[in-house]
Amino acid sequence: MAHGAFAQRDLAFVNQQVEAFTKELALQGIDTWIWTMRYCDGRTEMFRMPDGTNCFSKGTYYEVYLFYTHSEGKMRMKKFDNCGTFYPFDFSDDTLLVQLNDNWSSLEGEEVKAYQEVVRSENPELRTAIHNCRRKLSMTKDGQQLDKMYNLFDLVEDTNLNYKMNKNLNLIKLEDQMDQLIDQTTSNLNRVKQ
Repeated sequence: MAHGAFAQRDLAFVNQQVEAFTKELALQGIDTWIWTMRYCDGRTEMFRMPDGTNCFSKGTYYEVYLFYTHSEGKMRMKKFDNCGTFYPFDFSDDTLLVQLNDNWSSLEGEEVKAYQEVVRSENPELRTAIHNCRRKLSMTKDGQQLDKMYNLFDLVEDTNLNYKMNKNLNLIKLEDQMDQLIDQTTSNLNRVKQ
């Protein structure tokens, strides 16, 4: 291993961090949260850590954003990735978690439908694009857990027969809200020193 670098970490490491943190939330009596895992198969990342070392993702780079209501009543977001955790970020608006609670029963039955192309002709078309970016969502409310997973390609408009149906799912609306919150905070997140 090169000087100033530390061991590469994989999906198991990210999952362990998230699981440990959600157990901590449960011990604090916090029973509602939602997290989104974002990754593109094969995409790797390297980061300069606060202590000056480098961290490389092992295989695919995974990032998880977990949203929950803190004991002070504010919605909070915590980020995890292959290289560790970030300090939580507080929001003044908890609309995301309100939407999670309000739409729980519909979320249970929702699934993103796979991309289905409009048939234009009987002739085969050559396709070379690879669409390997995915989202996994895990939602917990009052001890119940919902897990959903989909390929981002399923949300492409182009000639996708399922585009409108998919974009109208409460699941995707929650994901869109998380996207906005993540975009607002990315430059303000600080990595926890290990």
